[in-house]
Amino acid sequence: MLLAALVWQQARAQNDCPPPFEPPTPQQTDAAKQTAADRGYLWRLTKDGRSSYLYGTLHVARLAWIFPGPQLALALRNTDTLALELNLSDPSTLERLQQGIAADPAMAVPAALQRRIDRAAARECVDAQLLKAQRLELQVSTLTMAQARRAGLEPAYGIDMLLLGVAQRTAKPVVALETVEEQLRALLGESEQDSVALTQDGLEELESGDGLRLLGTLTDAWARNDFPTLNSYLQWCDCVHSDAERRAMQRLLDARNPAMAQRLDALHRSGKRVFAAVGSLHMIGSMGLPTQMQRLGYTVERVF
Repeated sequence: MLLAALVWQQARAQNDCPPPFEPPTPQQTDAAKQTAADRGYLWRLTKDGRSSYLYGTLHVARLAWIFPGPQLALALRNTDTLALELNLSDPSTLERLQQGIAADPAMAVPAALQRRIDRAAARECVDAQLLKAQRLELQVSTLTMAQARRAGLEPAYGIDMLLLGVAQRTAKPVVALETVEEQLRALLGESEQDSVALTQDGLEELESGDGLRLLGTLTDAWARNDFPTLNSYLQWCDCVHSDAERRAMQRLLDARNPAMAQRLDALHRSGKRVFAAVGSLHMIGSMGLPTQMQRLGYTVERVF
């Protein structure tokens, strides 16, 4: 999730930790530009004589993936508005996010669970005090982002944030398809018991390495434009084991997509040509955004 990448925090360096993130050198940047390819999942949405675009992104990525290929660059040039899940260039959005992700002082974290989190923080080189300042469920997301760095997947290369940078450099307006409050409701547990259950499930994936293997499959499919693998995610992810996880998956994906589709439709109907970039898992299944846009009367064509 975009928010998960945002709240990831890097800890003090330890001997077995990945090195701190450093911006790529000019030579590395030139090499990445030379090998730029169309990666991910792009659809053209046509209605009322105009086309907008829908792009499935990653919130962690590799340096080699960060520059747009020719078809993606053309879609960006042919649109006048960038729509993201959240507009993280908006100061009020960042302020509400910081308030929303802050730890709940009234929540009593079970001692055994806190010990597991502390052990995971030590393994993944995450500052335990920074971690405790976050909501319980988001602590696992932070740990997962840190673990991803061991596999060469860098939150700083998240595709959404890079597109935001492109929009800022080209003076393209940026709008949000969600509110901060909507995204937080999707990510956080419905009760204290639910929050604990989600955290326990997330820690099991982290400790077993299943979460990293799952992320690797998703990112490799994205790099190959392998939509059939993405679209069958719920069949192979083995990631819904409990009632808490089932409710969380419904909140995370299906419950959010109709409102995002309606907002994208409103932007297009207002006369804008929109490039909408949303996490790739929002594209799957009968509730996915491509299907939602088709139901709203768009001709939906897969570009790559």
